[in-house]
Amino acid sequence: MLLTKFTGGTNYIAVSKFINTLYDKSIIPIIDYAKEGANNKYDVIKYVNQINLLISEIKTSNNDIGYALKLSSFKPYNAEQNIDIIIKNIINTNHKNKYIYFDAEHTNDFYDENIIFDKIIKKYENIDNLYLFKTYQMYKKNSLKQIENDMLKFDKIGFKLVRGAYYNKYNPELFKNKIDTDNNYNKAIELLISNTNNKICIATHNKFSIDYALSFKPGHNVYYAQLLGMGDSSTKYLIDNNKTVFKYVPYGSIFDMYPYLFRRLYENYEIIKYI
Repeated sequence: MLLTKFTGGTNYIAVSKFINTLYDKSIIPIIDYAKEGANNKYDVIKYVNQINLLISEIKTSNNDIGYALKLSSFKPYNAEQNIDIIIKNIINTNHKNKYIYFDAEHTNDFYDENIIFDKIIKKYENIDNLYLFKTYQMYKKNSLKQIENDMLKFDKIGFKLVRGAYYNKYNPELFKNKIDTDNNYNKAIELLISNTNNKICIATHNKFSIDYALSFKPGHNVYYAQLLGMGDSSTKYLIDNNKTVFKYVPYGSIFDMYPYLFRRLYENYEIIKYI
């Protein structure tokens, strides 16, 4: 049940077929080979090979495409070079628009993420129809400042807003109360919509935040995203109102995706009784 509800399949062939069901609904997939935290060089090589197999499988499609990449999947071995290989392969496909979302993970990874992702974004910011997004976790107290810094640093960058999925109540860098995170998230929506023409992705299932973004009557640079198996009513509502909507589509074996599926269970504990 978990695999069918929250994932696009167990391998690159399965997910390459599954995403057509999203295109039929005018939804753009953000595909993620959801094996987190490479332990060694061989894990990284396997991860890169899997992503490249998928890229090759769907390279002739002219549909828009999104990919999600996490630093932890590359970190033990030539992270920057391997991410660079994947981006070059994505550029050399027929997809009309290519979106690459650099996911944020634990707060202690931020420094390394920032260094590597910033270098790559600078390198590719002038490539047509390629959009590289950084992810801003709005449960972090300094996240608004990070957004402001990046608005000044880059001519072309995508801003993806999330609340955050790696909460630790003992981490002093994070807000203690959800209401503070919610307020910070909505401040970021206003800041970005009011001050940049760069791409913005409102990645949330929170109806208030979605309606708040819509209240600014944003332009075509503002996108929305929900996780596969979640927020479907919001997705449909946005599609019906002619907004650009993405669905995050993880794939891989249940063993590879255990951390991702565990977070989805935590967020949707009511479904546990049906398993």
